Amino acid sequence: MPDSLHTLTINQDPTTTERLISSIKSLGYIVRNQNIEDLASLIDTLKSGSYDFIFNDMAFEDLPLAEIVEVVKQSNAHPAIISLDPENHHSVTEAMQAGAHDLIQDNDYEHLKLVVQRALQSRSEHQKLTQLKASFNDLENLYATLMETYEAPVAYLHEGIHVHANQAYCQLFGLAPHENLEGIPLMDLLPESEQQLVKQFLQRHKRGENNGDDSMLLQIDDTEHVLEITDVYYDSEPCQQIVIKPSPSGEETSQLTEQFNYLAIYDIASGLYTRNHLIEQLESCIATRSSDATKPAVIMLSLDNYNELASGIGLAEADMLYSEVGAELKNQLSLDDVLCRYDAQTFCLLTTPIEFPDAVALIRTLLDSVASQLFDINGKHIPCQLSAGLTIVDENAISAYQLISEALESLRQANLKGIDFDNTLPQQQQKPQRIIDQEWTERMRIALKESQFRLFFQPIVSLNSESSDQYSVSVKIARPEGGYSNAAEFMPSAERTGYAKGIDHWIIDEALRILAEEAEQDHYPTLFIKLTQGTLYYEEDISWIRRQIESRNIDTAQLVFEINTSSLINHLQQTRILIDDLRPKGCRFAVDDFGNSLNPFQILRHVDIDFLKLDGSLTRDIETNDQNQQLLSYIAHHAHEEEQTVIAQKVEEPNQFFLLKELGLDYAQGDFLSKPRETLEFNFEFPQ
Repeated sequence: MPDSLHTLTINQDPTTTERLISSIKSLGYIVRNQNIEDLASLIDTLKSGSYDFIFNDMAFEDLPLAEIVEVVKQSNAHPAIISLDPENHHSVTEAMQAGAHDLIQDNDYEHLKLVVQRALQSRSEHQKLTQLKASFNDLENLYATLMETYEAPVAYLHEGIHVHANQAYCQLFGLAPHENLEGIPLMDLLPESEQQLVKQFLQRHKRGENNGDDSMLLQIDDTEHVLEITDVYYDSEPCQQIVIKPSPSGEETSQLTEQFNYLAIYDIASGLYTRNHLIEQLESCIATRSSDATKPAVIMLSLDNYNELASGIGLAEADMLYSEVGAELKNQLSLDDVLCRYDAQTFCLLTTPIEFPDAVALIRTLLDSVASQLFDINGKHIPCQLSAGLTIVDENAISAYQLISEALESLRQANLKGIDFDNTLPQQQQKPQRIIDQEWTERMRIALKESQFRLFFQPIVSLNSESSDQYSVSVKIARPEGGYSNAAEFMPSAERTGYAKGIDHWIIDEALRILAEEAEQDHYPTLFIKLTQGTLYYEEDISWIRRQIESRNIDTAQLVFEINTSSLINHLQQTRILIDDLRPKGCRFAVDDFGNSLNPFQILRHVDIDFLKLDGSLTRDIETNDQNQQLLSYIAHHAHEEEQTVIAQKVEEPNQFFLLKELGLDYAQGDFLSKPRETLEFNFEFPQ
C-alpha cells in the first residue's frame, strides 16, 4: 500500500474538500489534493501526473460522471472514481453502472473510508496479479529457452505422440537438430526390439502401476540409456515429459551421490555444517513455526580481534583455531542444534525451540566455555574470546536472511557498546514486518527529501598489474545520531514497498553527476551500479536510464550496470531489453553473486555479459577449500573463452588476493584492499 495518495476533487467547496481529505488522512495516509473545475483542466491534469482517486459531485452538471469516466479511459490513467451525493438524489447502482467505483451518500465519511481502503486493496491485488502474470510468462520463456539448450534429450508426449522435442532429442535419434516431431509416435523412432518394452512401460505409468519407479533402461544404437517419465503440462495441456540420459554405473552413481550429499551439508575444513545447510534449516523453521512459548533462536558468535590473531599466528593456524573453537562449542550443544561455519571468524547457531531466558543462558555458557580455554595450535597456547548476537524465529520472521541480518545487527550493537553480548532483542524483532517497512519507508522518504543518502565507492583492483580505476557503487543513509545505515538494512523494505526503484533512480542520477564532475578534472573512473528487480521490471525505467545517460556529457564506457543472478533468472526478458537498449550507447553489464549454482554459465547463453562478479562465499576459506579453488579456476577459464572478465568479491586477506591471481581471475574487491569510501580516490598501483 502507498504511504501517500494523490487525489483530484471536482468542483468541491473548501469545507467539503477538507472533511473528505481529513477522513482519508485518518487512515494513516499523506494526501495531496488538487481541485478541478472544468473538463479541460481534468484532461491536462491527468496527462501531467498519476492520481489515485477522483472525487466528483453528482450534482455538478458542467462535468457529469459519464464525461469523467470517458476522459479517464482515454488518458490510460487508473484512478478510482468515487462519486459524492450529499442530497441523496442518485442510486448506487446508477453511479456504478456509469463507471464509478462507488457512491457516497449523506456525507457518510465512514463509508468513504471503507471504499478508499477497498479500492486500494483491489488495486494492490491487481498489480500483484499483473506482476505474477508477467513473471509466469518470463518463466515460461526461460524454461522454453533452457529446455532447447539442455544437454539431455527431452521430449513431450500425449498418448505416446510427440508434442515437442529439443535439439538433443532429435540428434539422439539421428534427426536434424530442429526436426519437427509433432504428431509422430515415439514408437516410430525406437528400435524394434525396444518398442514393446517402452509401450508396456508407458501403459503402466498411465495406470499408475510403476510403483514410484518412473524410469526404465533403453537400448539405442547399442548404448544403454535411462528413460525417465514425468507427468507435466505443456502449452497448458497435460502430457508426459521424457528425459533420456546415458546410464551410469551403479557404483559411480552411489559414490557421486554420497560425495555431493556430504559437501552440501558439511564444511570440510571445520567439520561444521555449511552456511547453505543452515539457511535451509532456517527456512524450514519459518515454514513450520508455531505460537508456542519456546521458539528457535539464531545466535551469531564471532572471534574477537580476529585480524590481529591471524596476523600473529598466521592464516593456517587461525583456521585451525577456528576449528578448535567450533569443536568446543559443539561440546556444549545438543545433537539437534545446528552450528555452521558462517565465515572465517563467525559461527552461526540455530537452536532447538527454547525460551528467551534459556537462550541468553546458553549464550553465556558458550562464551564462558571458550574464554576459559587455552587452545593448543602447533604448540602455541592461544586464549580466545567470543562476542554474540541473538534473534528469535518468531511470527514476524520473513526469511532466513532477515533473521541472520538481525542476529548480525545484535552482534554489531554489542561490539559498539564494548560488551560481548547485549541480551535485549533487536528493537525491530518486536514489531510486525508491516510496521518495520512503514518506518523504513518514512525514513527513506525523509532521506531523499533531506539529502541523507550517500554514495560509497569500493575499489576493484586488478590482479594482473593493470591500471583499473574501477569502483563498485553502494548506497547508505546517514543516521541522525552519526554513522550510516547500510543498504542491507533498508533495501529489503525498499524492495517490498516499491521504494527501491526510486533509490535506483537517485543512485544513477548521482553517479552520472559525479562522473561529469570527475571528467572536468580529467579523471575517468568506471562505476559498477547495481539495479534492483523493480527497475528491471518496467520498460519505462529502462528508457529513463537511457535518457539520463544521453543528457550527460560522459563517456558511457564508464558505466557498468550490475544485475543480481536471481534477478537475471527471474527477469531474463527484461534484462535482455535493458542490454539491447543500453549496449549501443556504450554501457557494459555485470552479473553479481555469480557462480554459486549447479550450472552457472547456463543462463549466460541468453544474455551478453561483460563482467562476472563472483558470489562472496566462493572466496571465503579459499586457502583451505580445494573445491572452491577448482571451481574458481574453471569459471575463470570458461569466462575468458567467452571474453568475460571475472571479479572476486569479499577479499579479506592478502593470501586470498595472491591465490586468486594464481587461479586466473582478473580483479578483486574487498575490505582488505579498501573499505567503501565516499571519494573516488584510491592508489591502484597495488603491489603485485
